[in-house]
Amino acid sequence: MKKITILALGGAGANFLNSFEKEFKKDSLGIAFNLLHLEEKSFNKSNLEKSLKGSSKVFVLFGIGSNSKLSMVLSDILNKEAYLSNYIIIKPFAFEDDEKLKLFEDINEKLNNMVKNIQIIDCDEISSNNLDENISISKIFLNIDKYIFEQILEKTS
Repeated sequence: MKKITILALGGAGANFLNSFEKEFKKDSLGIAFNLLHLEEKSFNKSNLEKSLKGSSKVFVLFGIGSNSKLSMVLSDILNKEAYLSNYIIIKPFAFEDDEKLKLFEDINEKLNNMVKNIQIIDCDEISSNNLDENISISKIFLNIDKYIFEQILEKTS
């Protein structure tokens, strides 16, 4: 059985892991998922290295916020340990703060110089596919999480 590790950073990562446990876990037959929620303030490199042992692929998932800079630290660790890693960056909605959008561009540019496998999840694009004006914000976020999960499954097959 494949062991896939998902390193979920910050609030967006925590939300994805909650959706995974509630909605998607049942659809992950044949794959052992190792789920880790990481926060910059409590990050421990040796604990991470122990958790990664035996992983055939690693996904680093994060939105743009206070923990997004941890992605740079993780890229160094994962590159040194030669893990096949994929980075999934959740791009902020267009209506969000300009500073957050600028931070997204900066982090995306830096990571592109450090790692090979980056996928951008565009919240505006995914939410525009659900044009029901009565859709709740929680349903929009669930749809984004579902899309991310489908991308992970596609990359693990």
